[in-house]
Amino acid sequence: MIEKKEGWQCRVELYKDYVIKRRKTLEETKQKIMRYFILNGKSIREVDAEAHRVQCDYDESLKIIQKSKCPKKLIGNPIFCSDGRIRQDRALMLRDAFNEADKKDDEIFGRQLIDGYKNLVHELWRYGIHEKVWNFGVNNGVLNGLVVLIDFLELSDDTAKIIKQLEEKRWENSYSIKKDLPHHYLSYFLQCANKAFTPDYFSKLWKSARNE
Repeated sequence: MIEKKEGWQCRVELYKDYVIKRRKTLEETKQKIMRYFILNGKSIREVDAEAHRVQCDYDESLKIIQKSKCPKKLIGNPIFCSDGRIRQDRALMLRDAFNEADKKDDEIFGRQLIDGYKNLVHELWRYGIHEKVWNFGVNNGVLNGLVVLIDFLELSDDTAKIIKQLEEKRWENSYSIKKDLPHHYLSYFLQCANKAFTPDYFSKLWKSARNE
């Protein structure tokens, strides 16, 4: 039986070794956003604006990926089908990898996941890619022992906005960091992030792979 999930942008079919992502229409995106927004006191106009933003993110992110020449292994070895579907290797979501580490009481592995995430962010910067929502536990996963970006549809290449995020240490307020990262790893994560995710590092690494 095929496992099925959905987010704001896509419907996802999960097979044993791969996943298929099918883009939602604007109306489908609105319907998915609606319940969350209305429960939080948002207006219909705000729902419409967010739905359009989500659709724009999809298009802009694909453009960023296509011009980046990023090694496919860093983004789950995607195949872009002629009918618009995206096929990717199935990875273990990062939050699930942390749950496994906790079950085995393997703190060394947990710290290795954080190191792998830090290295991934740096490597993606080298190719002009930045995951802008810091959805740590869900947008990233583990594939063949490597931490990879599995949701590459929420990207930015606007350097001014990225530097602003880094200056504000946006990860510190990330819902995913608070929800998906086991509390006893938080200190180590922040220690690594605060050293590695700086404007100086970013400026040094950004698109540097294209000069090699």
